[in-house]
Amino acid sequence: MGEQNENLGSREILNFYPEDARRLEHAGSKIYILSGRSIGDFVSKGLKLEGIAEPELLKLTSIRSQVAIDPDNIFIPNSGNKTKEQQVKLASSYASDLIRRIKSPFAVDFGSVADWVELSYEHHKATGKWLFDLKTLKGAYFTATNTEDNLPGGIIREYYVGCPWSNGDIRVTRVLKNQPKAKALCAAVLIKPIGFGRLNPQNN
Repeated sequence: MGEQNENLGSREILNFYPEDARRLEHAGSKIYILSGRSIGDFVSKGLKLEGIAEPELLKLTSIRSQVAIDPDNIFIPNSGNKTKEQQVKLASSYASDLIRRIKSPFAVDFGSVADWVELSYEHHKATGKWLFDLKTLKGAYFTATNTEDNLPGGIIREYYVGCPWSNGDIRVTRVLKNQPKAKALCAAVLIKPIGFGRLNPQNN
């Protein structure tokens, strides 16, 4: 079991095999297509981005793949108050448990800022609800991403996305790498066809 490709013009979307998709949906996941568009594309469509909206960030593009999430259980339990490395270990354990329960091999990773922006946009389009909602989540929670940037002196910043604080649709924030994170900085993962098996950073 694994992935299959779907031609969209001259490019391809990486898809779950139908049986894998059915198993994921039976377990409570929703499947969406990420189309390789930039964060700026969605801002131009009216998405209200809070926090960091620097030009280089707006140029980042999502992957071209189906992804699955459980919108009712976005975050890995007890993933706040952890360093990124600790969150990676929790994500790996989550992936192993998922594969045992679903009985199919999937790739699991944090996704980039652009992945989560498009996913949140598509989820809202499908359901009328934003993925990171203050009332639903009962607080301003954020998920880790694999997007990082580098500053002089070897300083690395990690990007998180999550609940807007005012009238936005999604918020982007960043913190220094390997520092303990606040309770609100949690970890969620994207489930992907097996062709995307990584937890490595995307630099902006």
